[in-house]
Amino acid sequence: MFKNIFKSTYNNLNFPRKTIDMKNKLESFPYLTQTDNKWFSSTSCYPTSMAMAMYWCLKLAGNSEYEIGCPLNMQLEDYISKTSQSKETKNWIKQNISKYGNWMLDYKPRVIAHVESMIFNKLMNHLYFKATFSTQISLNDYITHLDKSKMPIVLHGNFKTVSKVAGHIVCGVGYNESNNNIIVMDPFGNALHDKYKSHEKGEYAEYPASLVMKDQKNQKMWGQIIERF
Repeated sequence: MFKNIFKSTYNNLNFPRKTIDMKNKLESFPYLTQTDNKWFSSTSCYPTSMAMAMYWCLKLAGNSEYEIGCPLNMQLEDYISKTSQSKETKNWIKQNISKYGNWMLDYKPRVIAHVESMIFNKLMNHLYFKATFSTQISLNDYITHLDKSKMPIVLHGNFKTVSKVAGHIVCGVGYNESNNNIIVMDPFGNALHDKYKSHEKGEYAEYPASLVMKDQKNQKMWGQIIERF
């Protein structure tokens, strides 16, 4: 009898529940919005996401964007966009057609992953950082990379299921262990809050991993893996 009374009383007690934080992310990561870019603000998610990754590396190296050639009166993301449109970059594309394919001639340089890798490496290799584009990144690869290297991965996404934006690029900086969501710096805002209508900050936005599974069939992400070497 006493046992049953105790059990009933215990079950009705309102003990405060301990909230366990299952989110793992790169803290104090720099956030940039593409909406204030001088060039191609509506379509410069790639240069902006890569600029965030560069700022992270520059912070770790104790350097500034001006020490890698960015003019004093220019945002780093605009500098990347400008560099992607340069004659030098267009010549680089032509020289690498045999390696990557003629399809590169049909796209704007600022949206080509191989161009973004080239620009990142040109600016950052001397500081011992590199970007490697891969189409074979699993969710486990993504998590392992963040845990071991404390470096981001700039990810390709398709957000048409939650907004009017299809092809989009974000900077992956974390994940949520409890639901396998990813945590990103989204330069265009937060797709889940208002479908990008107000372009509110996309700082540490949490999304289902499916939004960045470019290869849905094989459950693989496409992205720029940022590393130290």
